[in-house]
Amino acid sequence: MPNQRQKKKKFHNIPVPVFTSAHTYILENIPEESITLYNDMPRSEIEQKLDFYRKKAAVYNTEKSTQNWIKKFEDFRCKYNYVTPLELIEDPCLIEQQICEYVAQMTKKDGGEYKATTIKQAVDAINRYLSKNGAIRGFNLHDKYQFPDLHDILNGKMKDLQEKGLGEKEGSMALTAQQVKEILDDEFLNPKTPQGLLYRVFFRNATIFACRGGEHYSLQINQFQIQPDGGILFYRYRSKNNQRGIQGGDAHQIHLPPDPSGTFGPVSDFMNYISKRPSDAPNNFYLHPNLNWRDTSVWYSKNYCGINRVGNFMKDIGQKIKVKLLEGILTNHSGRKTAAQILQNANVPEDAIMNITGHKSVQGVRAYKSINEHQQINTMETLISTIEPLRNSNKLNQVSSIIPAEFIRSHVNSNANISSAQDINMVQEEFQNQRSIFNNCHFTNVTFHFQ
Repeated sequence: MPNQRQKKKKFHNIPVPVFTSAHTYILENIPEESITLYNDMPRSEIEQKLDFYRKKAAVYNTEKSTQNWIKKFEDFRCKYNYVTPLELIEDPCLIEQQICEYVAQMTKKDGGEYKATTIKQAVDAINRYLSKNGAIRGFNLHDKYQFPDLHDILNGKMKDLQEKGLGEKEGSMALTAQQVKEILDDEFLNPKTPQGLLYRVFFRNATIFACRGGEHYSLQINQFQIQPDGGILFYRYRSKNNQRGIQGGDAHQIHLPPDPSGTFGPVSDFMNYISKRPSDAPNNFYLHPNLNWRDTSVWYSKNYCGINRVGNFMKDIGQKIKVKLLEGILTNHSGRKTAAQILQNANVPEDAIMNITGHKSVQGVRAYKSINEHQQINTMETLISTIEPLRNSNKLNQVSSIIPAEFIRSHVNSNANISSAQDINMVQEEFQNQRSIFNNCHFTNVTFHFQ
């Protein structure tokens, strides 16, 4: 066979990829003047900005609760010689064991039992801490399939406490509308003095805008916008139920209508306080009263009230006013509870109440309300009267002894029966309204001639 020429293999020059860091790429592709600005920014300044936004994203009360429960958990671990730092534990079973033991023996310093919800809050706090600082990615103590023993221990502990009566929510107590009026009329909340006006607008914020205890300190003067109609538009930029940020959401707005002509109501108080603030004062809403205000005519200093001072405002009111109240009824949350309860008593729809309190769900606002005694008695009267019709006839006889028979005949259809306590109450109220023609009226130098 003839010799065949063998083809030489050709080797192509394949370019070797060159990897460039993002930092180098940016510096090579931006103008020189921008590079100068970039290099001039100290690293410490960047770190300060990062720290600022981290703190801005945090929720103060949540962080405080987390630190409190982690300290208690670490004290337990130290007592039982668990030496491995919590943040370095990589075994989920070991973490579960330690938390189960902690939950099982949880008691107060005096040996008393915690409430059931408190036990749950402790586990929630530990979970928040470990999901952020722990060595295990995707850590979640609430996963009952990953932590079945913890789920059973926590569930059993809470049931045991609930059966002992430690599962009920007490919460803050609501004031009545009459008590609110008496507090506003007290000399301690006198709007003619800097201190009295300061406490007065605080109490207004608590009972009208339903501010939570922690919200007062963060209030800014620009949250109160005076409207053309003479009212005030209040903006709640952030709240417990509306953190905004990456979650989105709009600011919560509450329109406070102007006071009726010739009266001095909440709008007058806010207008008065705003006008007394120095024009160059900081944006913080609550300012320290000026002790020399009588000599200088300057009511408030440029220094704003700190978080501890604002946190004691409601306590100060409870100690200084002369109104007789139940001991401990005035707390930082009682103003918010009062707003919801007064609206509930006035039969305001729940969605309208939510528009004031800022709750996102009906269940949330219902936790702030309770059926008042009058509503509860009427409900029970209706229930019993339906079961026992004779009860209605006895009550109707009692009504007839008070209300003239001709009035009852003219207001109740002769072909219909009064079948419930609600019908009887309606007749009583209508008669009372017609009889009290001068209800809530005041006369001076007037003579009446009745025939």
